[in-house]
Amino acid sequence: MFTNEQLKEILKKEKEVMAKIVISGMADDKLLYKFIGDWNNADKTASRLKQIYIDSPGGQTAIYYIIQDIINSQSDKRTLIACGELHSAAFEMFYSVKCRKVILPFTFGMYHFATDEIQIDEKGKPKENYAKARLENLKLTKNFTLNFCKRIGMNAIEIRRIKSGEDVYFQTDRLNYFLKQIR
Repeated sequence: MFTNEQLKEILKKEKEVMAKIVISGMADDKLLYKFIGDWNNADKTASRLKQIYIDSPGGQTAIYYIIQDIINSQSDKRTLIACGELHSAAFEMFYSVKCRKVILPFTFGMYHFATDEIQIDEKGKPKENYAKARLENLKLTKNFTLNFCKRIGMNAIEIRRIKSGEDVYFQTDRLNYFLKQIR
C-alpha cells in the first residue's frame, strides 16, 4: 500500500503535458515537413502524449499514408481530432489511423474516388508507359475505395454516388456514425 504522500508523488511524476499539433491545408510536401517538424519538436518539449488537429481539403494520398504511419507509431498516446474540413485523402486517413479519434462540431466531410493527372493522346489512351502504369495503379484503388466505404458504414446510396464519380459530402452526425462503425 502507498501512503497518500507517495500516491501524490507518483501522480505528480505521471502527469504529462499534452502536445498539440495542427494539420491544416492541402496535403503536399510542405504540409508533411511542417507536420514532421512539429512532431519532433513535441517529442523534445513535451511528453509523448499528442493531440493532432486535422482540417484539410485532402491532397496527396501518399502524404497522408506517411502521417498515418507516424501517428500509428505509438497510437495509444495519440488523439486525432477532426475539425473544419475532413475531405478526400484526409477523410480516408482519419478513419484508417489506429488511435483515439474525435470529431468536433460542424466538421464537414467529403469522400470520392481517387484521381490522378496523366497525359492521354487524342484517342483517349495513355501516351507513355509511365501514364499507362499510373492509370493501372488508379484502377487498382477502386476496390480499396469501395471496401473502405463499406468498412466505415456508408450506405448503398452513398457508395453508388461515389461509384458514379461524385464527391459525396457528410455532416458531423454522419461522420460520427462512421466513427462508431470502426470502433
